[in-house]
Amino acid sequence: MSKDDRQNAGKSAGENAEENKDGYAVGYGKPPSTGRFKKGKSGNPGGRPRKSRNTTARRTRLSDMRTPSYLEEEAYREITLRENGKPITLPAMQAVLRSLAAEAIKGRRLPQKLFFELVTAAEEAQQTQKIDYYIHLKRLKRNGERLIAECENQGKPAPDLLPHPDDIVLNPRTGDATIKGPRSPEDLKDYHHSQAYRDHLMLCSVHAEKAGGGPTYSCGEEKICSFLLFASLIDTNLPQRFRWEPGDDLALMMKYKDLTLRACERRIAAERIHLMETAPALLYADDPKVQKLMRKVTDLFA
Repeated sequence: MSKDDRQNAGKSAGENAEENKDGYAVGYGKPPSTGRFKKGKSGNPGGRPRKSRNTTARRTRLSDMRTPSYLEEEAYREITLRENGKPITLPAMQAVLRSLAAEAIKGRRLPQKLFFELVTAAEEAQQTQKIDYYIHLKRLKRNGERLIAECENQGKPAPDLLPHPDDIVLNPRTGDATIKGPRSPEDLKDYHHSQAYRDHLMLCSVHAEKAGGGPTYSCGEEKICSFLLFASLIDTNLPQRFRWEPGDDLALMMKYKDLTLRACERRIAAERIHLMETAPALLYADDPKVQKLMRKVTDLFA
């Protein structure tokens, strides 16, 4: 409808509109007086509503540096794929490297070059780290030995060094450097607990002999007291300075044999409570066979 048509329609509607009591014709473009906006008063007193703003949330910015966390999540996210017809689960990074290695094995030059560079760079970084660690431990060992020697010459007690120089093992032929002993005060408590547990098992062995029995471990045709065997295994796996000195085990056994059977039982009960309250992780058995035997003997206390 054109503008003229709308105006004509409005006029005809106005002519046909009924007049109210005041003589005002109500029709198109002429609302009733009760429905019109009053003069001087806004038709929207509240105004346009404001847009809600979330003051706590904001857009992620470059300064947040979220990319490293995303990269880490994606690199180690486990994915499932099939290899030789069997499903396997690998971190995404390992799956990518495996795919790269497979392409290199097929003889493709670019994957071969990239894979060779990755392996070479990793080996060089590992070798550099190994050399730096060897030099670091060698310096610690040398400084610790010098400090202990100075204290001995001055008649002073040796300091409690962690790691202790005697626990630092260096192999100049292979470049390997390890610490076989405590590295912190918490570790030191664990090793002292192992010593106490070892001596406790010696007490259990003496008690079993006094009581006329006890668990045994078959070694061929010979049967060995399980408590005594377990104590020897713990001592063997401890660092050198925590082990029994020659004859210490025999002296400890003779000391326990002087106790009566009742005294042995009371001492075992008291020591067992203390050992259970302060029990750390079993840190003196790295060999799976030793761990299996340790679990077997530990069940004897249940």
